[in-house]
Amino acid sequence: MTCRSLQKKLPGYLDGALAQGEQATLAQHLAHCVACRGELEATSRVSALLAHTERVRPPAGLSLRIRVAVAQERMRESWLRRTLHRLRVNIHDVLQPLAVPATGGVVTSFAVYCVILQALLVGVPMGGIVPNDQPINFVRPARLESLAPFPLHADASGRKVGPSASMVEFRVNSEGRAISYEILSGQTDRDTRRQLDQLMMFSSFQPELNFGRPTEQGRVVVRFDEFRVND
Repeated sequence: MTCRSLQKKLPGYLDGALAQGEQATLAQHLAHCVACRGELEATSRVSALLAHTERVRPPAGLSLRIRVAVAQERMRESWLRRTLHRLRVNIHDVLQPLAVPATGGVVTSFAVYCVILQALLVGVPMGGIVPNDQPINFVRPARLESLAPFPLHADASGRKVGPSASMVEFRVNSEGRAISYEILSGQTDRDTRRQLDQLMMFSSFQPELNFGRPTEQGRVVVRFDEFRVND
């Protein structure tokens, strides 16, 4: 053992508080170590002075004041904790209603961006040009594919007459067939309607496409010019 470690045990050696083995080891060391004996004498003098020193009594009410101070400190900590908790709750209540509109705004912005991008790039295939490929827009209107031969009828002079000058809107189903029509301008007599009925029956159309799927809402406007055939 070193002198420093033994000197820490000198107060216990003087009071006889060490174990018997430690007491004997320390006594044997002191018999040969001058420095430790000097430290022992200094410790002994300090112990003697402390033994004759009058004990100072704590002021009256010190214990009560300590307990009051501890209670007040706990109250301050509790108040601070409650204040922080209320602050967190208030911030949460303010931000929570904004979370859904903010998310909705992001989704709406993304949807608008996709619409604009699709409108700008319609007809541009991704990954290169594909032969015979047709661009698919959100809505592609119905189209006239082939018009049946004009049915002719004889007028009062015996000449064959085609449809009179008129503009007709055909309603096209998902199979590309005209199912009805409406005369927007021109004659609406019986002969004209009979000609249009035959024309509608044998003409073919391309249906309206909505995201690539045919719909029942297709409409095609066709304009006819009157003509007469002399035999």
